[in-house]
Amino acid sequence: MKKLFAMLLALVMVLSLAACQPKEKTDGPIEIEFLHTHGETFGGPALEEIIKEFNETNGKGITVKTVLGASYNETMATLQSSLAAGTEPALSTVAYSHLNYAGLNFNYVPISDVIEKYFPEDKDYLTNKYEDSILSLGTTVDGNLLGCPYGLSIPLMYYNKGLLEQAGLDTENLPTTWQEVREYAKAIVDKTGKAGLYIQIVGDTYSIIPMFYQAGIDPIYDKDSDGDGYRTDLATDGAVEVWTFFQDMFEEGTAVYMTNAEGQAAMIAGDLGMYLTTSARINMFTDCGQDIITGYHPKWEGRDLAVCLGGNMLTIWGQTEAKQKAAWEFIKFCLEPENMAKFDNATGYVPPTKDVTAEQYTMLEHPMLKDVVDEKTYARPWTSWPGAAGLQVDQHLVTLRDKIYHDGVDVKTALQEVTDTINGLISED
Repeated sequence: MKKLFAMLLALVMVLSLAACQPKEKTDGPIEIEFLHTHGETFGGPALEEIIKEFNETNGKGITVKTVLGASYNETMATLQSSLAAGTEPALSTVAYSHLNYAGLNFNYVPISDVIEKYFPEDKDYLTNKYEDSILSLGTTVDGNLLGCPYGLSIPLMYYNKGLLEQAGLDTENLPTTWQEVREYAKAIVDKTGKAGLYIQIVGDTYSIIPMFYQAGIDPIYDKDSDGDGYRTDLATDGAVEVWTFFQDMFEEGTAVYMTNAEGQAAMIAGDLGMYLTTSARINMFTDCGQDIITGYHPKWEGRDLAVCLGGNMLTIWGQTEAKQKAAWEFIKFCLEPENMAKFDNATGYVPPTKDVTAEQYTMLEHPMLKDVVDEKTYARPWTSWPGAAGLQVDQHLVTLRDKIYHDGVDVKTALQEVTDTINGLISED
């Protein structure tokens, strides 16, 4: 009897303590963290203006606080650490290249669930806002929506028109193939003494995956024969040809190996003829003192153009009702046409949403974008590897690039080794 009484007393105490715990506040003032990668030269000031306006006008006591990641990979590392510590942000940007890694391995909050639970009036929001092809950029390999597409960029070749003219090159009919780019680069080096070509060298695969498209590898990976996992073949004859071509450019000095910051500085200083990077850097070169013009990402002679759509989505991570509600309110504010246009006009991003007008998106008339914006019709989603090893796969490809561009490794051997390594990582889903 004493044991039973003690058990009942303990149960009463537990229930009493639970009843005394403060309930989660779902209305009223709340501060949420927004982890993103948009710094001073990458649309950050415009995004901070949007955040400030939201904080001042939402009328629901929501305050958004910025947590800045310096790059997509560093943003993902910060996110992983906070998830492991239980201090996750309410929402973050996630690069399209991290789609499956984040979506299949971490406890995100499906936006469709937030809408269904708390915002039934928004049931048609996503289909009204996005084309299916764009919404698919935020959809994982298992068919779930990780986030709302936000930043959307295309890769462009930036040319220093003055250097091209000094080298006696045609600035009205810019190169369309890599073979022509090589000829331009050689002329720039020989006749001006300046650097010919720089392909952005960063810690992601935005400028790596298209090289495999140049080689005719599409899709980049597929289901394996038994359907239990995935496989890739990056060591085709076409891939060896393409990557050997670029290795030769670095060895002969028509292409230069440097950090991305050094490449940007060289372009602004007038010391670089051609720079392959994202359209999101257009405003960096708008008033830099050089006459910069743009062209399509080059294609491989005899093959169709295929490039990666870059950028990021807005993903909800907050695990409480209050954070999820606040995050969704802020996402909708970011995606309002005038705010979407403000962000895109400040970067060179292309609006992912259907309702931004040409009058709002003034970048359509920007001399560096207006003639190349339709390059997006040649774009593929930025390859996001399946399984838990997605970041490892990307790093193996970054290392491959550096070995080929800088270390002079045997291309065929390096491609076969990276293929074998990646297949070992993705063979089991």
